[in-house]
Amino acid sequence: MMERIKKTDHVYNQAYEVIRSMIIKGEIPPGQNLVEEKLASSLGVSRTPIRESLRRLQQEGLIQGKRVVQPTKEDMKDIYEVRMLVEGHAAKHAAVEMSDSQRLLLIDCISQSRNGLPEEIMKANTLFHDTIMQASHNNYMLNIISQMKSLILLFRHQVGARPCLCEEHEKIYESIMMKDGEAAEHHMRLHLQHNLDFLLSKQP
Repeated sequence: MMERIKKTDHVYNQAYEVIRSMIIKGEIPPGQNLVEEKLASSLGVSRTPIRESLRRLQQEGLIQGKRVVQPTKEDMKDIYEVRMLVEGHAAKHAAVEMSDSQRLLLIDCISQSRNGLPEEIMKANTLFHDTIMQASHNNYMLNIISQMKSLILLFRHQVGARPCLCEEHEKIYESIMMKDGEAAEHHMRLHLQHNLDFLLSKQP
């Protein structure tokens, strides 16, 4: 059941967050037509914040026209190709430039991924990758990933806690701890390739 917007909250922002979350989690399935009137009624708001939310979600790639995006295999390959280049390079730099507090954060993320509930695992996975990106100190790469953020989260939910994901994160972490940039880049790119292969295997 769709969550209704609280009147005390900023209506536009919350409408955007609710619709975005439902798309990412698959609660609004790929290909579904989004009707402003129905969304406004379900959330208890006017059509204006719904219209603005849908416009923003379209800019982020989660909506095409009036429908929830249905990424093709080629879309997935293209997105992951960019991620492998950018996040692989970020991991290489992070191995040298990451702070001690960021290194501790990575091991906490791995622990949470092993022992947490599904939603906690998802948050830990996101924080693991975000921490490595932040440690690269490259604003241009950060902007590229930021522009892809919603699609990354969409695919991340589809990947879920696939087999060997934690082990792959551990290899990236160990390479960073040893300050071996080449190994960190290799393991990050391999990890993302495995995610892509998993997604493609689920496609008809």
